[in-house]
Amino acid sequence: MELLFWLAGFGVMIACATVFLVVRARRARRLPGDHDASIPGERSHSEATAAAHTAGAARRAF
Repeated sequence: MELLFWLAGFGVMIACATVFLVVRARRARRLPGDHDASIPGERSHSEATAAAHTAGAARRAF
């Protein structure tokens, strides 16, 4: 009987951890700056990334 209580307690801990991680992931997905929340067709982020990559590549070449 004691084993049943241990297993139930372990199951409750796993369920709580799963719920915590799912809720945290859903909240994090709604934060500003997330790719899911980007404006469709906006290219400013990709252009800034490309410019930074080009600048870094030019600096490494010398």
